[in-house]
Amino acid sequence: MPGSHLGGKPVVKKWLADHPEIGIIVDLGPGEATYPKQIDGPEIYSGRGKYIWKAVEIWGPYIKRFDLTKFYDEIRIGDIRYMEFPTGDCCIAGDVLEHLSREDFIKTFQKIDGQFKYVIISVPINLLCDDNFEGNPFESHLSYWTVEELDKVFGPKYKREIPKAEDDPCVVYFKDND
Repeated sequence: MPGSHLGGKPVVKKWLADHPEIGIIVDLGPGEATYPKQIDGPEIYSGRGKYIWKAVEIWGPYIKRFDLTKFYDEIRIGDIRYMEFPTGDCCIAGDVLEHLSREDFIKTFQKIDGQFKYVIISVPINLLCDDNFEGNPFESHLSYWTVEELDKVFGPKYKREIPKAEDDPCVVYFKDND
């Protein structure tokens, strides 16, 4: 599904509100533009949202399908494993890294961590899914992670929150310093 776990959205929204210095957000794997819709709300529809939103989407048909140009000032089509990311203050990888192998997950995380001062990463907990959506093969989950494994990958500079949504298990990690 081209969305992400809703349980983490209030946590992300609060964290962003606590960081008013963030102005440009790079959304990796925007799917149906869940984050701009949830974070900027109705203002995003009139182009008056708080943030400048940039996106990297691997599945080109989603741009038209979800009218992504309405929500993002810049959209790049490509595979995050092999391309440069747009510049920004904060990167959101919301329910996207589990679509990579474990090795690519770690390499891509290191690339994100090296480029952005502020990072938000949401990962489903204990969820392996091989489904695709409307023929998109990139929707399959290729890696499975426990919280303990993710804690080791992200290390001590990332703070963890597990939203209280029993039916929507995910873990959200935040980095706000170098």
